[in-house]
Amino acid sequence: MFLNGIKTDLPEVISDDMERQTAEELIDTILTQDSNGTYTKISFFRQPDEEGPIHQIPSVMSQRPHILNMVFNNTNYTRSVPEDFGISLSPKAILLLTKVVAKINQDLAGDFKVITLQWSANYRNSIEMAPLNTLGEQLTKQNKIEVTISTLSSSNSREDFLQSFDIISMQAASNGSMHDTIVRMGNRLKHLEFFEKSLGQNFSAPISEWAFPFTEFLQELKNATAKQAAALNDQIDQQCLQLGSALTDYFKGYVLNTEVQIQKMELTLSILIHGHQKLMEMVSALEKSTTINGFVGTLKQNIHELIPTLETSNLILLTEDVKMDDEKASLPFSLVSWLSPFYKLTKYVSEQVSMMKIGIQNEKHRIEREEAERRRRMEEEERERQRIAREEQEKREREEAERRRVEHEERMRIEREAQAREALRRQQEYMDLLWRQRRRSSRGGFGQGFNIGFTFRF
Repeated sequence: MFLNGIKTDLPEVISDDMERQTAEELIDTILTQDSNGTYTKISFFRQPDEEGPIHQIPSVMSQRPHILNMVFNNTNYTRSVPEDFGISLSPKAILLLTKVVAKINQDLAGDFKVITLQWSANYRNSIEMAPLNTLGEQLTKQNKIEVTISTLSSSNSREDFLQSFDIISMQAASNGSMHDTIVRMGNRLKHLEFFEKSLGQNFSAPISEWAFPFTEFLQELKNATAKQAAALNDQIDQQCLQLGSALTDYFKGYVLNTEVQIQKMELTLSILIHGHQKLMEMVSALEKSTTINGFVGTLKQNIHELIPTLETSNLILLTEDVKMDDEKASLPFSLVSWLSPFYKLTKYVSEQVSMMKIGIQNEKHRIEREEAERRRRMEEEERERQRIAREEQEKREREEAERRRVEHEERMRIEREAQAREALRRQQEYMDLLWRQRRRSSRGGFGQGFNIGFTFRF
């Protein structure tokens, strides 16, 4: 028979005496017979010649009692040990198992796809629900997952791949919704281990095919995180616009409410110069910011130094800081856009400083012109006053001279009149004397006469 022929050919196959003796003893054990000459260690049945359920194949069903007797009565089961020979498989069985293994690997790739899709949905939801100030925490988690996925993609064996997969599962915070898929994957992996043990070889795992869903998952994580980062960028951008507008209104209020008085204009100018200097320092410090919290902290500090009452509590501080120039994360932060309102504000204040200086200079010139005009008018008024005073003096002198002339003429007239009266009086007296003399003469008066002479001067 076949086994006896193998035993006879052993010297030609096995040269080592000990190994050949062991093989002979094994064949003798297999060919053990009972008292009836029945082999008790071996049995056989036909291999189906066609595909389909076994119970529908008559040639196999005819041997069913013999198969059942072999399985339940003639077979003794013992715990396997590494020294066992293993399972004997035909070439067709090996081919079939190879196809089954390929199908299992394909199914595992599908399971990984299902899991990563669920992870993507869970992570996307958690990102959408998370406050913007937790972006740093999300990026840290993403970076850990990315490192693990890179390790997973470079795995050299199924065991290394699954070990990285377990780490990602913990990092991605997988929930109970994946239980059935995980159980199904576990069963498939057990089948692979069984087939490997059956064939006595390790199957190469399609690492790149298994890893592809995780690469897509990582991209989903990056997209979700980038979306949150974009929202944070927009919020900081909007807050910078609001602060820039508030600061502009602050300085504009000083400019518009400054009266055109040099003292008040110089006070406003000093405020503008100080503000411009602080803005330049603030912008310079903000330009050097490398993290979100660094930018926000610098902005808050400088705003409070400029306007202590300006509200900045709504500026976001992250629970875990984030670098703005992280090339690996490719975050959509735009420092230039955030600084744009402050660039414009600095330019506006600089222009107001120049305009205020010009305004002060113009006002000084105007005052100087007015002062010169006032002095000119005063000098003209003084000259006019002196002219009038001189004319009045001349008039007074003329009037005085005229008065003196009139007084002199009056005195002269009075003197002349007095002289005339005196002469008339004397003449009258003379005439009276003559009359009296004549009268006495006519009466035979005095024997001698009188010679009276009058001198009249006019």
